[in-house]
This record gives sequence, structure tokens and C-alpha cells, in this order.
Amino acid sequence: MPFLIPLSWQCTNDQPTKGIYQKLAALESDTIPTLSYAPGFPAADFPDCAPSVFAYGKTQADADKAADHITAIIAGHEDDFDGRIYTPDEGVRYAMELAIHARKPIVIADTQDNPGAGGDSDTTGMLRALVRNKATKAAIGVIYDPASAKAAHAAGVGATVTLALGGKSGIPGDAPYQETFIVEKLSEGRFVASGPYYSGRDMDMGPSACLRIGDVRVVVASHKAQLADQAMYRYVGIEPTEQSILVNKSSVHFRADFEPIAEKLIICAAPGAMPADSSALPWTRLRPGIRTKPNGPAFAAPGKSHAPHSPVPPAPSPAIG
Repeated sequence: MPFLIPLSWQCTNDQPTKGIYQKLAALESDTIPTLSYAPGFPAADFPDCAPSVFAYGKTQADADKAADHITAIIAGHEDDFDGRIYTPDEGVRYAMELAIHARKPIVIADTQDNPGAGGDSDTTGMLRALVRNKATKAAIGVIYDPASAKAAHAAGVGATVTLALGGKSGIPGDAPYQETFIVEKLSEGRFVASGPYYSGRDMDMGPSACLRIGDVRVVVASHKAQLADQAMYRYVGIEPTEQSILVNKSSVHFRADFEPIAEKLIICAAPGAMPADSSALPWTRLRPGIRTKPNGPAFAAPGKSHAPHSPVPPAPSPAIG
């Protein structure tokens, strides 16, 4: 395929990817027993890092025709893959506006600090935006900070603690959040994940706490894992379905358990290790000419200028027979 697709728009539960897979399944037949679409991992810096289509047919012509068909469908969704990414303040204010009339939580993905894609799960940009904009009935997790969790346990439930929370991974534009919090609940961090992603796994987040600042609650843990299960709020006393805004440090995996309880999902880009905009990655080995994001600049080898963006995708590679 001629362009990379950011992780947040690869989710098979959401459009356009969901619709592409439905069309792909409808094309499978005795003539085309297997047709596959792989969206690709956009942080893998090698020449064939790209969405790919595979077709197996009774003849080469059958395989080529099916692969060309799906390739054209995917290329036609380039604008849809180029989705809106909000700044922290934009995303929080939009979520607060939606929450006024929403019956379910507005869920924000703190996608750039997703520990499933290289983040350290400790950046503070989204927490600062929640507090700065005076969000109410809001919760964020998981912030990985063993020292702060230890301090909360030493202080005890109901105590007030002043912490330098999170921000210890050295991400540019991020820093520890020095504030005073109320310790609402403590946990040793052991529980069973009930959602479809972790699927009954015995979780151990280590000594953990629910800290509150204003009407914002923070899940703080001693071990890191992307927040992809509602139980990762409940184990420290936060009922996710009763919140107006939830901020999850995850990109895609959280959706399986949170889409059923969400009014709307929003993607935000606070400082973090994994850029939501795939064109911001420091590419060196991609296939020359591939667009580094939908409607984005074409990759050129280091030292060469970017090629202009052409709206016409190149001819697809031959299908597998």
C-alpha cells in the first residue's frame, strides 16, 4: 500500500477498518479461499513497513483481481485514516462539552504514552489538562510511579500528600506533576481482569492508590500495563461507568472493554514516546516514496528531499498465487 496507517485508525472495531474487513470477508469464495489485509505496525523502520494485502486464488488472475479490489478499497479510505488527533486541552474541553448531555463516559486515549507501544505510562500531560480545565467526574490511569504509590500507602486513606507524580521517564515536554492529592483508596494491586483483552488474567499492579485532585481521580501503580480493562479502575475504588470522562493510557486494546460503556472515543496526543502522527517518527529505512501517514509526505532516504504527495496510489504489487 502507498501510505502508513497510524495505530489509532487500525482498530477492527471502528471504521474504516471494520468495513474493510467486512468487505474482505464477503469476497472470499471457492475461487478466493483466503484474502487478508494487514494494516502494518507503523513504528517498524524497514522497507516493507506498510499495510499489505494477500490473496490466494485458484489462479493467478483470481488472486490478482481480489488483491486489486481490496487495495483500491483501502486506498479510497486514505482521508478516513487521517483522523483527528486533539491536543490535551482541546480533547478535555471537547470531552467536557460532550459530557454535559452524555449518558455514558467520554473516553480519551492518551495514545502517545501507551505502554503497549513503548510508552512508560507515566507522563502527566493529560492529567494536567484535566485539572487545568477543571474537569469533573474524571479519572485517568494508569500512572506508573512506585515512589508515589509508596508515599500514598505510608500516608494512609484520607491523608493529604504532596507528590512529584509521574513524569520520570524523561519525555521532552513532560515533567513530574508537583501537586497535593487526597488518598482515597489503597490496594496491593492484585485483581482479576474481566474484560476481553486481558480475558481473566490475574493482574498484579503492585502497591497502588487512587489519588484525587479536585474532582479528578488518578490510578497510580507500581507496575505498568496499558489500561485496557475496566477492572483497572475498579481495583482502586473507581467505578468507570459512573465517570463523565475517562483517560486511558492505551491506543487500541482498551476499546474492546470500553466501547460498550463509552458515549464517544477521542484520541489525544500529550507528550509521550510513541507519536500518534506516524510522520513524526525518525524514519531511515522505509521504501522510498511511501507516504509516512495518510495524505502525508513521501519518504525519501536521509539526505534527499521528500517527494511531493500524489493523490494517485501506485499500482499494487502482484498478488500471491
